Amino acid sequence: MDTAAPCLFSALPAAVQRRFVQFLRQELDGSQHTTSASADEWLQAALVVDPTVQVHPARGTFWIRRGRRALENMARHFLVVPRPVAELLDRHQLLRANPADYGLTDEEWLALAL
Repeated sequence: MDTAAPCLFSALPAAVQRRFVQFLRQELDGSQHTTSASADEWLQAALVVDPTVQVHPARGTFWIRRGRRALENMARHFLVVPRPVAELLDRHQLLRANPADYGLTDEEWLALAL
């Protein structure tokens, strides 16, 4: 049984939060960009999404489980109440929207986008 305390997204350094949200926006949008975040920073952020993330050190990669289980993990850690922006924007528009334009925090945007 894992006795480690959960890693809350809001407890991560602000720079890591911004990089992680930016990375997810680009991934969901299908864009390919480079990042300056270290592997440790990405792993720390990935553990928020999926505490059982599979690490492959030989390849320098890790995998985040997708689907309902991952979203349930997100719901436990992202303790925000999304505003009704999803009713105003479809997923494609949401990916291109600036969260600040709708009064959303990065955490709220992430909860809506996923």
